[in-house]
Formats: sequence, C-alpha cells, structure tokens
Amino acid sequence: MSGAVLLGSANPSPSRRLPRVPRRRDPLNLLGDPPDADRGDSVCPSPEPQLANTRRSLKDPLGLDAKRRKRKPKRKSSEVAKTSANDTHEPAVETDRSESASPQKRKRPKKFQFGNYNRYYGYRRPDEDPRMSLLQPEWFREKEVLDVGCNTGVLTISIARQFGPRLVVGMDIDGALIHRARRGLLLAKDEDKAFPESLSKTYGDLSVPSLPQPGSFPGNVLFTQGNYVLDSDQRLNACTPRYDIILAMSVTKWVHLNWGDDGLKRFFQRAFRELRPGGRFVLEPQPFVSYKRRKKLSEEIFANYQQIRFRPEQFREYLLSREVGYSTCQLVGVSTHSSKGFRRPVFVYTKSEVQR
Repeated sequence: MSGAVLLGSANPSPSRRLPRVPRRRDPLNLLGDPPDADRGDSVCPSPEPQLANTRRSLKDPLGLDAKRRKRKPKRKSSEVAKTSANDTHEPAVETDRSESASPQKRKRPKKFQFGNYNRYYGYRRPDEDPRMSLLQPEWFREKEVLDVGCNTGVLTISIARQFGPRLVVGMDIDGALIHRARRGLLLAKDEDKAFPESLSKTYGDLSVPSLPQPGSFPGNVLFTQGNYVLDSDQRLNACTPRYDIILAMSVTKWVHLNWGDDGLKRFFQRAFRELRPGGRFVLEPQPFVSYKRRKKLSEEIFANYQQIRFRPEQFREYLLSREVGYSTCQLVGVSTHSSKGFRRPVFVYTKSEVQR
C-alpha cells in the first residue's frame, strides 16, 4: 500500500530527482544546466526558449561576435569633416555625398608647353647621351660654348667634363630644370671625393675648399634661366659675338610652335650673330611630322601651327642664305636610339672666318 503511494506521488523528493534527459544540441551538457534545472517541478525542460542562445553559444563560445556588434559604426565623410572642423575651431565644411561616393579623379598630367620635360633624359639615357659620339672634341677644347634648351644639363655636363672647354653655359626657359641641372653638377663634382657620402651628409663638405678654375671641371660650367628667342627684330642689333660654338639640340620644334616662323628665324639669326668668326652652330631639328602631336597644348600653339610655312626641310637653305650667312653645312650623323623618335640628324653650320 505504501509502495503504491510512493509510485503514484506527483511530487517526488528533491534528493531523489530523476536523471535529466540529454539534449540533442548539447549531449555533454557543456552549456550547463538551464535556469530551471534546480527546480523539482520540471524534469525535462523544453528546449525551445534556449534554442537561439544555444546556436550562438556553440558557434561563438568566446562571445567575439557580440564584441563586434558593439563596435561603433563608421561615420560618414560629412560627419568627419564636421568633427575635424570643431576640433580646430574652424567652420565645418560639409562634403557632397555625390562627390564622396564618386571615385577620386586623377590629376591631369602636366603640359610641357616649351618641351621642358622633367624626364627628358630618362626617356633617352640618364647616364649617357648617344649624341656625344657625334661631337668632335676639337670643336670644344678651350672654347666657349652655349647649350640652348639644356634641360637638366646632362649633355652640358658631359661636354664640360670630357671635351675640356673653357666655359659651357647651359640655358633653359624652365627654372625648375635649371635648379635640377645645378644639383646634378654638384653630384658630378662629389663623385671624385675620397670620403663616403654618409660623412658628407653628416658633417658637410669635407673636401679642401678651392676656387673653381676656368677651363677645368666643374668650374667651366654655368647654368642660367632665360628665353633665347627675342621678342622683336630690333633687338638683334644688340647681339655681339660671344661664343665659339652654339648647340640647339631638339629645340626647333618648340621654338616654332610657341613663336611661329618669325620667332624661329630670330632664333637662327641671334645664334649667327653671337658666334665668333669660324664658329659652329650644331643643330638637331625635329621633323615636321612630330609637330602635329603637340599642336593642341594651348590655343596660341594651335594658332601658330596653322600658320607655319617655314618647314624643317627649308632650314638648310635659309641658314646658308644671305639673310643669315653661314658658309658651310655638314651632316655629322644620326643619333642612335632604341626609339625611332629620337633618331634625328645632326648638322653643323660653320660661320665664315671673314666677316662681311
């Protein structure tokens, strides 16, 4: 009778609870007992209330997902601009959403209107100019030389170093290129130093100070900024002989496009007037085909291009005419280069020993 009472009892003793039924998602009870496991009124609690938490706990037992969810969302560009403006006590500048969403526009490449490319010798050879093989050392030895359109001065420095002229003047219309040419001259001067470069950077110039001697490198090099094209024919009368040799290497196209036929003729006449008797004018003209690629650099250049009647194939006849006055012309060769565009003929025009 008492056994019947014990078996039929609805509230068994807490000390003799029935074993819990293992859950399908946590058979080893790694998640611990549910909150109602200690109570005796429910032997097999329903898993539905803990189902969602069970999934998250099994996939992320360390709670890393919860930490990620607590991170602050990224602020918009307009909010960042307002915050930075408030920090610096400056008025906030709101950015347009359409501008911030659109990709950043690329900067337009610099237009080299005068052919003043800042990587000109990078396109050729930075360490060696192939046109040096076309020049004769006896033309330059103990002479005064002008290099018009010298760019960064690689050819100018090479002539001063290898051919022993008394003076070489490098002229370019771009002041930035002249600054780089002067730096290149300092680097060329430092190549013969006995001290390591690190010591020079730390303690300055360690060489024995000496005055540059005329006719010896690097005292025979001078770089100057200027425009060799005169603005009127009247100023030609003031030009007097100053140089024994003048170089115009790959500059005629840019003189032609920027100052037209009249400007290029004044360029040729000034070079002739500034040469001493027996002087040489070394000319490397660009073909007229190459003009077309640069005719739209500016409105002025396009207008000059449309009015050009003085073509490069007419240069020889003009320079040997009485209007200029050279006595002879010689083709010394064509510069060698891997690019076809740099394979240009080099001419030498000689001024007569007897002045008219």
